[in-house]
Amino acid sequence: MIFDVYVLEGDPIDSLANGAVRGELVIRKRYYNQPDQSLYAEVLDHEGKRLLGPLTYVRLVGMSPRGMTIEGTFTGYMSKGPKSRTEKFTRRWLVKHVGAKAEVNTEKLLRRSADRLNHRAASGFDPADDNDPS
Repeated sequence: MIFDVYVLEGDPIDSLANGAVRGELVIRKRYYNQPDQSLYAEVLDHEGKRLLGPLTYVRLVGMSPRGMTIEGTFTGYMSKGPKSRTEKFTRRWLVKHVGAKAEVNTEKLLRRSADRLNHRAASGFDPADDNDPS
């Protein structure tokens, strides 16, 4: 089916403002004849060309009648060639029906942010900094 796919990176409001990629969402098993149950997702145009880099190890984060959010591992290539270097990181996609309005509940985001800051003030630890390399 054809969907509008938003790549969620950083600030959700900016991610939605960047616009959606419209294409056919394909979610399938990575390996058909293997016992491995990991999934693979990609967005294709009408000719079968990729519109977004594929996600591996895909999992469903949330689903509602208005759309769904999936998360997976994205592999970014830092250089091309026989000794190419890659970087893997987690990426989320917001998937909506074509023409459906994508909006951010800013009140909920502000409440979560305030709760996080209150927790940080009380305990001295912010869970958002948990994976900070410094």
